[in-house]
Amino acid sequence: MRINKAIFFDRDGVLIKAPVIKKRPKSIQTLQEIKFCSGINKICEYYKKNYYLIMITNQPDYERKKNKKKKIKKKILMKLIIL
Repeated sequence: MRINKAIFFDRDGVLIKAPVIKKRPKSIQTLQEIKFCSGINKICEYYKKNYYLIMITNQPDYERKKNKKKKIKKKILMKLIIL
């Protein structure tokens, strides 16, 4: 039986630089605000051959009903496709 291997990456601070305003993290609202962390492209490129790469995140704006899950997913997926 083959076992699938996976690596889980947290979105903010691992994959993407979380914007900070007045010393507090701010939710990303536009594609232009997404800035990937240094070296993450090379890391993902290296590991994607043998592992499933999975992004995890807890977005407080979703819980507070300020943003929709579909919109959050679309923002990050669109940016990843561009890479």
